[in-house]
Amino acid sequence: MSQINQTASQQPDRLLINDLLTTEDVSQETLPWPDLVILDRDGVINEDSKAYIKSSDEWHPIAGSLEAIATLNQAGVPVAIATNQRGIALGLYDHQALDEMHQKMAALLDEHQGKIVALEYCTADDPAHPDRKPNPGMLHKIMAQLAIMPPQVIYFVGDKQSDLEAGKRAGIRPVLVRTGNGAETERKLQQALVETPQCHNNDGLENDGNHENTIPCFASLAEFVTILQRLHQ
Repeated sequence: MSQINQTASQQPDRLLINDLLTTEDVSQETLPWPDLVILDRDGVINEDSKAYIKSSDEWHPIAGSLEAIATLNQAGVPVAIATNQRGIALGLYDHQALDEMHQKMAALLDEHQGKIVALEYCTADDPAHPDRKPNPGMLHKIMAQLAIMPPQVIYFVGDKQSDLEAGKRAGIRPVLVRTGNGAETERKLQQALVETPQCHNNDGLENDGNHENTIPCFASLAEFVTILQRLHQ
């Protein structure tokens, strides 16, 4: 494992702990209307499991997630997915099983008039693989495929620190949701802020007006989309 990956796995990135914005903190300025929303899958769209999601029978959407995707679509916002699927490398399931999960997801989304316009997954077990989050390879591929790049507004919604770091490395806006592993991720980031207040107070980012250095945090994907709509209606 490279030194960068060792560091990333041991402590929160400085930018990640500069500010975690709650629903009461966000505004049109800190949460602009998106040109593209990219989602992690497990823990954001569907329920996650420490034993991995290994089949379509184990794939169950989180309440409100499919409707949230459809709402974005109906407002003209394309939605894509970037997901680590290390379970394939571990031999827990195969590509056919993964395809069946995604077919189920697509069918359920279709019932809500929603769709995913691009889907990238990484099966690698090697943390140095450029596509495995927190590395940004999948995000770069999606942006290139859709020809939507910064400075256009692009969110990457995830529940793990690796998602937030991938978004930062790709130059887009990370969003944390508390579903899946998100509540624990939030707790760890907040604790890191308490333990290392110099990162918050002395690096010139808190009050420099650069809202791209903040991480909005929501209860779920559904709440994120609801707040977006409310701010921009």
